Amino acid sequence: MLKPRSQWVAKSTRSCCVGCKSRFWVFLLKHHCRVCGDIFCRTCTSHKVASTRVRACGPCTADWEKVAELIASAGQGNAGAQNNLAVCYYNGESVAKDLKE
Repeated sequence: MLKPRSQWVAKSTRSCCVGCKSRFWVFLLKHHCRVCGDIFCRTCTSHKVASTRVRACGPCTADWEKVAELIASAGQGNAGAQNNLAVCYYNGESVAKDLKE
């Protein structure tokens, strides 16, 4: 579920943080969210995705936690959670994107 570097947004395409809209400069560096691949400032990517310890933006961290809850619930025999989890992986799309719908 982590995006490979080859699919990250190019640093040259962003002059501001996607999260807080702060302009990047010498003392405000660009950081990639390892889940969505977009570019944020240090503050907006200060989250760590559970069990991976990688940098992630706030929205991706929240989506990752929702998926973890679904997986845990499905593992406990919750049929509704199992159905939701199947929908999340339908079409091979990103789980985070599917959860927002």
